[in-house]
Amino acid sequence: MFGLNPLDKLLGLIGVYNQRFFPFSIILPVLLATSALVLTYYCFVRPGERSSKVMKIFLGILYGVAGLETFSAFLFGATDISYIVGAVIMWIFSTLFLLDIFWKETEFKLPHPKDLLIISLTLIVWGIFVYPLTEWLLGFTWPGMVFFGAECPSTIFTIGLLVGALPKVNKMLFALLSIGAIVSGGFFSFLGATFDIAYFASGVVGLLMLTKYRKIEVGYEGQSQ
Repeated sequence: MFGLNPLDKLLGLIGVYNQRFFPFSIILPVLLATSALVLTYYCFVRPGERSSKVMKIFLGILYGVAGLETFSAFLFGATDISYIVGAVIMWIFSTLFLLDIFWKETEFKLPHPKDLLIISLTLIVWGIFVYPLTEWLLGFTWPGMVFFGAECPSTIFTIGLLVGALPKVNKMLFALLSIGAIVSGGFFSFLGATFDIAYFASGVVGLLMLTKYRKIEVGYEGQSQ
């Protein structure tokens, strides 16, 4: 039913999910994408603890949904344990974002300098808008399409946010997200999901920017790390 290779099976499971929960499989990504845009704008124009807290709550919900979508594969016949592992990883990310409300390690803001601004906005726009467009242009059509709220586009968006927040980010969480993007994006790209090359690339860029801007310069909040 789902094809002979892992990519065909995955796209088949995604198709079952999208059809089984239609129209909510479309409504939910639209609601999440709209919320992401509104909250990103809020963090850019009103940076600080309050806007960052709201964004972390949203990201906690976003990765909670991503975990549920991954786990739902078992409801439709998947037997590969990697789907359970993937769901647990998404829920761990969800928990870490919620914990960062209390840790206060990440503060979302309008990115600067210019290279962070360009990279951050590119990844944010890619995760929300360009990812599904790329799927369609490459021949991956409904119902076997991934939308915002699933792991890949959601993480591209989130890495974009974290790049923009540098250097004040939860570095452990940022590194884990980036490594996960490299591993997962690289794996699915190798299987033939060429649209996930962007997912792989976002992880590489995330690690590079984290390495470059990992330290808080003297004068930023009056201290250095």
